[in-house]
Amino acid sequence: MQSYFLEFFPKLRLFISNFKMSIDVKKFIIRGLIFATPIALFFGISFYVLFTSSELESWDSIVQKWMSDDPVQVGMVYSTLPRYLKLASVLARKPDIIVMGSSRSNQVRAGFFKKPDKFYNAQIGGSTIEDYGIFLNKIPTDSQPKVILLGLHPEFFDNSCRSADTKTIEEEYSQKFGQSGSFKAWEYGYKQLYLDYFGGKFKLKDLSKLGNDSGKIGLNAILHNAGYRNDGSYFDGRVMADLLSHPRNDSYKDTFKNQFFSNEIKQTCPDNHAYAINQVSEFLKNSSSRNIYVIGFMPPLASIINKTIGVDKKYGYIKNLDSDLKPLFEKYKFGFYNFVDFSKLDPEDKEMIDPTHGSEKTMLRVIISMLRDNQTLKRYTDINYLNNLLKSSKNNFFVFEN
Repeated sequence: MQSYFLEFFPKLRLFISNFKMSIDVKKFIIRGLIFATPIALFFGISFYVLFTSSELESWDSIVQKWMSDDPVQVGMVYSTLPRYLKLASVLARKPDIIVMGSSRSNQVRAGFFKKPDKFYNAQIGGSTIEDYGIFLNKIPTDSQPKVILLGLHPEFFDNSCRSADTKTIEEEYSQKFGQSGSFKAWEYGYKQLYLDYFGGKFKLKDLSKLGNDSGKIGLNAILHNAGYRNDGSYFDGRVMADLLSHPRNDSYKDTFKNQFFSNEIKQTCPDNHAYAINQVSEFLKNSSSRNIYVIGFMPPLASIINKTIGVDKKYGYIKNLDSDLKPLFEKYKFGFYNFVDFSKLDPEDKEMIDPTHGSEKTMLRVIISMLRDNQTLKRYTDINYLNNLLKSSKNNFFVFEN
């Protein structure tokens, strides 16, 4: 009996000691869970929203989806649409005609041309004057277009306002940059998502739209019907809905002026824009050597803006651009068109989205005007077809339903 107790009590002490340790471990685990649960929820909710909204979609996957027959709209909130996407789309599609330029060229549509699948709006590939040459040099000759519609925007030619970093632009066209899309969206979005929610940019009920297979990629596309379409053009559902539901009256003139002079071309450009002119000249020389035909065009400004800057000597450089640029295009027998003053075709600015962005209908008129004397462009579209599109349009802004 004595030997039994001698063996039992040490085991009992060990059991009690282990039991106490188990309680301590449990407390540690519980405390850990209490601490970790909010963190897990924080990141878990972020991941759910970003994943189901396709904000984390790889950029190469987006390029492939854009090439499908199904409508796809890409409107990211937590990663800006990079130059890489437009370049990768050109390389994958090998279109005959592309558009280059800033957002003022983004309403040129594939449906304007005989073969829509041979057109791509590569706008963003031309967001700055430096983009022109970099973008073109990234396209191998076996993938290059036959025609480039080159959007030339007045602010590009103010040398004092030029701030583009050529090295950064080069990086944004690289494959390495393209592969980092999902990481960039997560890096910025996981935290910003909450700031946007508490800032009132979206509501919980809006998240019910997530996960629907609607061909929309990104929160901007899902929540606001805003983003880039298959053909590379851009559509902003919120802006267009507001324009259609609130017909313009004379008060728009003050609104346009305020928008223009506060956000857009604020430059008082002197005549020292030789750098930008040289960039265009080199681009045209390069295009000519590659047998690419270039049609340069200066997109419209609102009529009310033209009237305002027309009497202001500070903006005289805009008028001088015509005489500066036209000889460069004539040298290579390219086309050049100045549509800055669009008052003859839209005197009341009924078809302008804002002071500097023409609508789909505006850009249709631009293409029709080019066609009257441009034999090269006539190979790719038909003026009678375009005139019929213009006549059948249902409002001042749209030509097509999507």
